[in-house]
This record gives sequence, C-alpha cells and structure tokens, in this order.
Amino acid sequence: GNYSIIAGVGSSLAKETLPRLAAKLDVQPVTDIIEVGAEEGVFKRPMYAGNAIATVKSSDSVKVLTFRPTAFEPAAKGAPVPVESVKTEIYLSAGIQWLSDSEKL
Repeated sequence: GNYSIIAGVGSSLAKETLPRLAAKLDVQPVTDIIEVGAEEGVFKRPMYAGNAIATVKSSDSVKVLTFRPTAFEPAAKGAPVPVESVKTEIYLSAGIQWLSDSEKL
C-alpha cells in the first residue's frame, strides 16, 4: 500500500520490529511519542529519563512511530474503531522468530 504512517505502541515486539522496518525503508523512526503536534510530522518525546521533553519533526515520506501507551487516554468503551485489513508480503528475518500467541487477562 501507499502508507505515510506506520505506528505501534511501545511494546517489546514493536521496539524490536519497527526500527528494523524503518531501516528497510531508509527512514528514521520516532520512538516513545507522548504527544502529536499540530503541525504535520511534529511529535514530542521524553529524553534524559523523562527530565526533558524534545519536540522533533520528521520530514520522511513514511513515518515509523512508536507511542508511549500511558501518555494517551484510552478510547471510550464501545466507541467504533475502523479496522483496515492490509495484505502484505511475508518477510522472514533471520533475527526474529515468532514463538507463540498468548492473551493476557
């Protein structure tokens, strides 16, 4: 597809895979985002163990982002959320192996 943003939450899987994807796309990932700016491509992220907040701007054509999950309010319960299925080519990486699925309660 012709996507301009690829995003994930700051989970261990996203922290392992999204920087690799960004490298494949030859773009710089923006990680641990706590706020999205009003201007396109502007984000805020903590640095120095959260003692300072950096405002960063990405001019890459495709933005690869991870968001800090505790920085945003959860969506309202029962609110409609559109889901778009994306057909992708399978890419097997020598450095990543899927072991199992699990649901945490």
